[in-house]
Amino acid sequence: MRGGLDTHIHLQHWSLAGINYHKADIQTRSRYALNAEECEFLYRRAHAAGIQNFLAISTCNRTEFYGSIPAPALQRFVQEYYHSRFVTGGVRFEVKEGIDAARHFFRMVCGLDSQIIGDYEIVAQVKQALKLARHHRLAGTLLDRVANFAAQASKQIRSETNMSAGKYSVSFAAVEWLAAQRATSEINNMLLVGAGSFGALVARRIKDRFPEAAITISNRTAGRASALASALGLATLPYEDITNVLTQFDTIITCIGPQTPLILAQDLPADTAMRIVDLGIPQATDPATAGIPGVVRCTIDDISVFYNRQMQKRKQDLPKAEALLNHWVEKLAEWHQLYASARVISGYRNKLQHLLNVDQNGDTIDRSFRPLYERVRDNGYSGCDVLHGLSSIIEKHT
Repeated sequence: MRGGLDTHIHLQHWSLAGINYHKADIQTRSRYALNAEECEFLYRRAHAAGIQNFLAISTCNRTEFYGSIPAPALQRFVQEYYHSRFVTGGVRFEVKEGIDAARHFFRMVCGLDSQIIGDYEIVAQVKQALKLARHHRLAGTLLDRVANFAAQASKQIRSETNMSAGKYSVSFAAVEWLAAQRATSEINNMLLVGAGSFGALVARRIKDRFPEAAITISNRTAGRASALASALGLATLPYEDITNVLTQFDTIITCIGPQTPLILAQDLPADTAMRIVDLGIPQATDPATAGIPGVVRCTIDDISVFYNRQMQKRKQDLPKAEALLNHWVEKLAEWHQLYASARVISGYRNKLQHLLNVDQNGDTIDRSFRPLYERVRDNGYSGCDVLHGLSSIIEKHT
């Protein structure tokens, strides 16, 4: 405790440590990506370590960690986990603290820090991470407010700018990239691996974009693949049979992130003519497949480069989006100042009543403190004003 205020509430103690696409290539991001079980383990580990307001975000663009702990300590906590899995040398973590960490979080939620600018698929991923944090009792007042302000910023940017103009997302861009490939070769027989929420989105897009193509779905959990295939009128393939029938398809799309590649270069004959779209992190296909004559392999990074060229409307509205984002970051800072001051005043009020042993005069003390609360609420008092106001109240009651 410091000045009656729990340090877990201090915005300046909230930190970020992680990697993202700005400085980490897709192979590195694949190594650091977390599956659901690993995220669960890290939340339990953070709880045991006493790290409040902890959040783990693992997507195709980034694996990042947030928590109410100094940035160097958060980085050590994360690196200790990865050291138990593999040697982590050579990778520089991005580290931020306080308002800089919050601003980074806002940019992520608002789609301004995505490889495909304005991609809002991240919103659902952040909501899932917050759900896990709350389940493990790690989402305190600070994390809830940061997430709430970021969500409001995202909503305003979507409604008042062109950042969401068009259906520009990873799933949409991947299907458009495939459509562009038809200029050189036909697409007749497609295999989609992965029937989760993202895989289902891709399935619906390819069905709409390629109505004449035969589309087959495969998933580790057969029931999920069957349900999606039944809903869309598609075929299914047992997951364990994938590598045995690869040459039956001219296009393979993977929407999974296995710890080891599902499809290896040795699984494809030397004369294979095929397009591979690997949308997973970690990657589901061996990067060496790109070296096979006739194989065209595309990753999430390639998709982003392809489609960012076609998003001039979004780019033109970036300054406006950044201004709106800054407005909400400032509102977060204002809330934090108000919340911190109110808790300090409340602490002094309780201490004064205890010292004077005047339970029967609690209403009188409340009336004395109410103007001070109201001035702080209205941003009318600085830190020195608060101290002067507290001094006046103490003199009045002693």
